[in-house]
Amino acid sequence: MTAQKNKKEKNVSPPQRDYSFAGILERIIEEKKLYLKADLCIADLAAQLSTNRTYLSDYFGHVLHTSFYDYVNRMRIERACIPLMSEKNNLKLQAIAEESGFRSVTTFRRAFFKLTGRTPYSYMKELRQKLT
Repeated sequence: MTAQKNKKEKNVSPPQRDYSFAGILERIIEEKKLYLKADLCIADLAAQLSTNRTYLSDYFGHVLHTSFYDYVNRMRIERACIPLMSEKNNLKLQAIAEESGFRSVTTFRRAFFKLTGRTPYSYMKELRQKLT
């Protein structure tokens, strides 16, 4: 009976909350291009939204169904990396990673693969083949 009780407790949804910053969060990140800041952290973003880090983290998990870092990395790849790869196909991965807000090529590669299912190198190679 204890196992059933624990199973039921895990399936309980979190209480409905009013995330007053919903929508504003996305607009601020986009307009200010905060995703390009390599040192962006959830505490800094929470301060800009006049909320706390825990509440913002809860929003990412329960509403957006992602983590803060996965969200930011997705923005970096979609809004910065892929356009850079398309427009400046002669850039090295290090330069693309840095210009997109990643602190390291390793983190960039991992995030790119997680989002696209392929390596940045294979993506760039395919782009170059299409241009020739």
